[in-house]
Amino acid sequence: MNPTELEPKKLRVGLVLIGGASEGGGGTGRRFARLFQYFQEMGSRADVWLITKPDFLELMSRSSIDIDPNHNVIHFEDKPGLLVGNPFRRLSGYREGSDRLTTIAQEGEFDLLHIPIPHLVYAPFLLRRPDGIRQVFSMTAAVGAFDSLDWKAKLLYRLGFECSDAIDTLYSDIAERFPSYADKVNVSPCSFTDYSHYKPAAEKEKWIVFAGRLEAFKNPTLFVDATGLAADVLRQHGWKCLLYGDGELKTSIEEQISRLGLSDLIEFDRVADLSSTLNRSMVFTSIQQTENYPSQVLLEAMAAGNAIIATDVGDTRRLADESVALLINDQTPEVLAGALMTLASDSELCERLARNARSRILNQHTIARLAEYMEQLWIDAGNQQEPAPRPTRPRVASMLVSGAAGVRFS
Repeated sequence: MNPTELEPKKLRVGLVLIGGASEGGGGTGRRFARLFQYFQEMGSRADVWLITKPDFLELMSRSSIDIDPNHNVIHFEDKPGLLVGNPFRRLSGYREGSDRLTTIAQEGEFDLLHIPIPHLVYAPFLLRRPDGIRQVFSMTAAVGAFDSLDWKAKLLYRLGFECSDAIDTLYSDIAERFPSYADKVNVSPCSFTDYSHYKPAAEKEKWIVFAGRLEAFKNPTLFVDATGLAADVLRQHGWKCLLYGDGELKTSIEEQISRLGLSDLIEFDRVADLSSTLNRSMVFTSIQQTENYPSQVLLEAMAAGNAIIATDVGDTRRLADESVALLINDQTPEVLAGALMTLASDSELCERLARNARSRILNQHTIARLAEYMEQLWIDAGNQQEPAPRPTRPRVASMLVSGAAGVRFS
């Protein structure tokens, strides 16, 4: 007997990145694109394919994630204008998109599809998936941010939870928040990004960096207010603050900097590539209101050798604890200003936290570790004897009504 005949057939997995946040090049889309690129280059215990659009591959290429379009990639083509117009036209578009995904799954003889980023185009597929195909669904919203989502987004998550055979999440409190689905929840052991461009420069600058979308939950106004309180100490020790980002608060941030007389201390700009800045800076602030994990830019800042100041919220400590960061519990300008002044006046502490930060990221938050977890999740889900049952029509109707009525999803 040929020895190859004894080898078990590899599980055939389709990683679906179409629609929703994947089209904007967000952190989740980049994370899963890098994961697929890793499997293309290193191989996998599963037979992994990417189902996506050409536009997504181009977007990833601009982010230095070069996926070979001729290696295990299936192109999902949209008809122009399918998902625009009145609600009935959009619903028809979602149904048609779902039918194309079903055709791909059947013709490709996939054993399992993984949907990392929720989008309404998946809803009909989730409810009417072909027999024998397992589903993995990723929970990309942290509990702290989940309650602020609109009811349609929450409903989509509920459909994903209900219809999937396994739930992948980065967040350790998801099972507690959604106990009805706790037996499906799998928590990733780490986050990761591409660290190849993030290395401490030989000569560091006294720069404190804030980078992110200028929205309230990122706390950019807190950063500016705290800088104002710490301004004298920062100027005395020769420090400069770099605030990078764009968003709805851009104009008010500019006015705030001018009003507080901080134009000489805060450089306010928008940049596409932060690598050269983070490699030279000494301190990075990640001060989101509810969650700093699994922030891609925080990973990059730590890999580049920055001491961290972070709000002690959510799963932040999975990335940054006291060995690499000054953690603040009270999100007030006074507390953050105290942390800024501490690092600005204590070079030894700043350097120690920065060394520890780089070591932690390079040793614990690696793509190899995440890939091993994901492979095992797929294999375990694919080996389940029975797929998750489809929800009945009364069950779906109940979810629609409760979602529209604002009933809490738990």
